[in-house]
Amino acid sequence: MELGDRRPSDLLRQMKSLAGSSISDELIKSLWLQRLPQQTQAILSISKDSLSNIAEMADKIIAVYNSSEDAGLVIKVAKCQFLQTEVDFLGHHISVNGIEPSKERMKVIEDFKFPETVKDFRRYLGVINFYHRFIPNGAANQAVLNNYLKGKKSNDKNKIHWTEESVQAFENSKQQLCKATVLVHPSENAHISLMVDASDNGIGAGLQQLEHGVWKPLSFFSRKLTDAEKRYSTYDRELLAAYSSVRYFKHFLEGRNFTIITDHKPIIYAFRQKLDKATPRQQRHLEYIAQFTVDVQHVPGKDNIIADALSRIDELHLQPTIDYEGIAKAQEIDEELKKILSSHNSSQKLEKVPIFGSNFDIFCDSSAKKKRPYIPEAFRRIAFNNIHNLVHPGIRTTTKLLTSKFVWPSINKDARAWARSCIKCQKSSHTTRTESFITMSLTVLQKLI
Repeated sequence: MELGDRRPSDLLRQMKSLAGSSISDELIKSLWLQRLPQQTQAILSISKDSLSNIAEMADKIIAVYNSSEDAGLVIKVAKCQFLQTEVDFLGHHISVNGIEPSKERMKVIEDFKFPETVKDFRRYLGVINFYHRFIPNGAANQAVLNNYLKGKKSNDKNKIHWTEESVQAFENSKQQLCKATVLVHPSENAHISLMVDASDNGIGAGLQQLEHGVWKPLSFFSRKLTDAEKRYSTYDRELLAAYSSVRYFKHFLEGRNFTIITDHKPIIYAFRQKLDKATPRQQRHLEYIAQFTVDVQHVPGKDNIIADALSRIDELHLQPTIDYEGIAKAQEIDEELKKILSSHNSSQKLEKVPIFGSNFDIFCDSSAKKKRPYIPEAFRRIAFNNIHNLVHPGIRTTTKLLTSKFVWPSINKDARAWARSCIKCQKSSHTTRTESFITMSLTVLQKLI
């Protein structure tokens, strides 16, 4: 068959009509690439090792220019980058270590204002979902947020009535992306595995490859369960996770030897028994998976990185506008902190907690459900302003919010005194506010900070 100018999809359709459904998409890709100029193929196959041979790269660049000129194509030199070890491309940062969201995009998401309407909220979710493959189990964690879109039109400008749970989910979604995993570049010869898992609300998977004896992530997949799928048995949800994950990574898994790893042991025996014991849906799922692999292995839940992602909870929620490195240094010389640490009668349980993305620790109180940083005297008014100056709530609410986030001696006394002396609060007329507005504002406040 002549390849001609056929697109891969057209070529696949024609070959399947001749040879049946056994024709692999991967075969079509390789055949279609053969029609490209040799120089273009070389550019497409450049790997992280290519920079080790500058002369070879220079020859390829010259060959591409010559081929482009012969084809009547124009390449603008001002838009080209040569001999780079890392580049930002289409919202991603690409380096020899792998690919991750660009820092500029992360800054935009970190500073994203709290969505007020369904339309604004839909725009925010679109930005988050653009980077879904970097977020382990993102769909399950965003299930609460997606509920706001049910039955809504795309341009719906109605106000969103936020709850405490949804505000927390909103903040968690931003933190998850800011901690996005660096995905390594795929290697054709590396052994790969697909770790799958299911929870009550969603399913997820992590595709990884073995490099120098260490498993490294290639991509993540997750989605929330439908109302009907939530009623599945544990076995059916775990099987659905494996089936959906294989379908999602189909383009990567075809023609490759790989292992499916699950923490649900009955899935392993499903491939060893007769299909007549399975329901029609289970048969469809098992038959589809078997087209790719029957190598299914069990690992305990504590060793399954996807299961860990399902239960992962950020223990320390930090206010980004506070200098925590400065707080760490101030804690070292804080006399009040030294007295608390040496006292055996303190109700606070202070322990050092590492700060994500840094090389320093700060003392936090772990007696409550959430860890609360201990704030030295020089930073206490700053911490108060970060909470109070958003919408200037009352004295009681300010005190409650402040004590839920931070600890220091006489924190209640300081909060009441500073809130009482706030000039803006004294000038404002709080009597005109409706109860619904106050309730909504405070709910948002509790999780925005």
